[in-house]
Amino acid sequence: ARTSRVVRASSSAAIRASAVPDFSLQSIGLPAGRLRALLENGGADDVDLHYLLAASRLALTDSGLVHDPEENRVALVLTHENPGMERYVGKVLETVGRLAGGGVAGAGRTGRALAEELYREHSPYVYGTHSFLYLHRVARVLGFHGPSLFVNNACASGLYALEAATQMIRSGQAEAAVVAGADHPLLITKYLWFREQGLYATDG
Repeated sequence: ARTSRVVRASSSAAIRASAVPDFSLQSIGLPAGRLRALLENGGADDVDLHYLLAASRLALTDSGLVHDPEENRVALVLTHENPGMERYVGKVLETVGRLAGGGVAGAGRTGRALAEELYREHSPYVYGTHSFLYLHRVARVLGFHGPSLFVNNACASGLYALEAATQMIRSGQAEAAVVAGADHPLLITKYLWFREQGLYATDG
């Protein structure tokens, strides 16, 4: 009989940062070669990716699930409210401050030169917010070959992710599923935007 398993982990940067102040991907038992390839190909400074990968690895460790990283039907379901967005907003603020340089932003540059510089510096951050990249990178490092899905439904993301993983197993698409989520809002901009959209109760 087929064994069905849903493996789940959740990671909060606020908690994780205080519990593991020197947190690094090298310290959680990831395959060295796959991790090196990830860090050399756009994953070195993506904190959202690091926490999703760590949460997935913790789920594997906690569950005791053993899989062949070259051939398996382990599914992966990830969830995050806004992957890559804080990283991008931080880059925008950093660039604006640097270009202003005590005067008008972009002073001394032609329109084309400024546009090219902004594209060069920001394109990895803008396009890096695509959720499929997080699935691809986590699955590649951990060696998952089953179906994968990224769920974003705000505060209900975790429940929907678990339901999606359960259905993958019940339908026979996967023999096991890893469900992992992460969120570490460090900038106030996310909360300002939520408030502007009327997503917070006025009475707190």
